[in-house]
Amino acid sequence: MKALLAHLGHAHSWRHITAVLALIQIGAPILVIVGSAFSKNAYGLFSGGVTLLWFDRLFATRSLLTAFATSVEIALATTGVALCVALPTAIAAVRVRFPGRSVVLWLLGLPMLLPGVVVGLAGLSTLLRFGVAARTGPMVLVLTSVMTPLMLRPMVAALQQVDANQEAAARNLGATPLRAFQLVTVPQILPAMVAASLFCFVETLDNFAITAFLSNMHATTLPVETYDYIRDFDDPVVSALSTALTLLGLAFAVALDRVISIERFVDAS
Repeated sequence: MKALLAHLGHAHSWRHITAVLALIQIGAPILVIVGSAFSKNAYGLFSGGVTLLWFDRLFATRSLLTAFATSVEIALATTGVALCVALPTAIAAVRVRFPGRSVVLWLLGLPMLLPGVVVGLAGLSTLLRFGVAARTGPMVLVLTSVMTPLMLRPMVAALQQVDANQEAAARNLGATPLRAFQLVTVPQILPAMVAASLFCFVETLDNFAITAFLSNMHATTLPVETYDYIRDFDDPVVSALSTALTLLGLAFAVALDRVISIERFVDAS
């Protein structure tokens, strides 16, 4: 018995050690980036003191700010279009029984298996074939083809947990089918919808492989513009950008937790 307790205690300690090492592995690069953003010396962490110089240069670099605004615009549009496509598709996949349903769901998930370089090259080839300039609109369409399956899977899983008889009961009480869906089903799948939308937004905002083929002088995303900046300049402005985005993400997470508890999204996943 003592040997068993000692073994369990040893295993418990190893789990703690593994968790700590994993946190260090994840957090160390972030600490290095943040330290570089506030360091006077561009090639050392705090070796020359603390400064906000790189943040001043960041907000003075118009190309990065314009690319950030473009990326946010594309991410919001892509998320909205993908949600409008994924939600009715998920409802049809769960509520409607038809032959080959599993095959259709499998085919809808195929874009997730394609490398981003292949999708970007295919999108560029299609735009050139139809003579369409690579602007934000075409970027949204190409990105939507990849992001829709990402949103579809969690919503299908959430809808499968909803009892369709609840909507039928609401309709028997006088609600229209749309009203019954809004009042009964939407609140139950809302965490999955929000979690999928957030994931889609972040993935679109951070996408480089696809947008690298579709960016030009008319529309350049932040990842592509950041790559161009690193290629041309050797300073921690990109570290300042990464730090600012990290702080913005943390602030958004805190605000989201105040409005709707993050535990709901964790449970939904």
